[in-house]
Amino acid sequence: MITEKQTFTSDNKELIESYKYPNDFANNNNVYRDMVDSHILSPVVEKIVEKDNLVIDKKKIDFTNRRAELGLDHDLFRPSNVSTYNIESEVLEEKVSYDKYDSQGKLLQYTSNDGITKAIYWGYNNNYPIAQIANASYNSNIQSKCEPLNLITERNLTTDNKSSIKNVFDEISQIVPQNTSIQLLTYCPLVGITSKTNERGITSYYEYR
Repeated sequence: MITEKQTFTSDNKELIESYKYPNDFANNNNVYRDMVDSHILSPVVEKIVEKDNLVIDKKKIDFTNRRAELGLDHDLFRPSNVSTYNIESEVLEEKVSYDKYDSQGKLLQYTSNDGITKAIYWGYNNNYPIAQIANASYNSNIQSKCEPLNLITERNLTTDNKSSIKNVFDEISQIVPQNTSIQLLTYCPLVGITSKTNERGITSYYEYR
């Protein structure tokens, strides 16, 4: 694993990027010790960028073990929040918190530092995100409303497919607060995105040959 990288800018200033991993933060009984003991060594926990010996950028990812929260019989280490460096105050500031995961480790809900919470709904055997709703917490009832999207797998969507997408959007719109923003996605698995529906209910379609 790389621990340091040196480059030079166009004005011949040296940039040094340094990387730290779970082993660098492992103490007795903390989450990073558990990660190391589980041979999870490669996630970058902290990245620091220096220019002429001055820190110009820094990013820290905190991890937690979601095992107890999800009632699992195995460890599940996932990021809990991300902080970035404020050059003026010279301190780390939290930019996003990862609030909820499913038992497979898929992210279901996160909150950015502006206070906006976004929920993510997965489909196609939990492989692709099919809906994202801003200003709303994760709701399993909405997951069930998204189920028809899983049946849309064609490269080029039919009239029935397009009607189904509209129905899903309309049904979700009826059960979420008015200030929420809904986005939907459909896919042809292993090929690509076949449609994107924005918060106004306007859908763009993508065709493949």
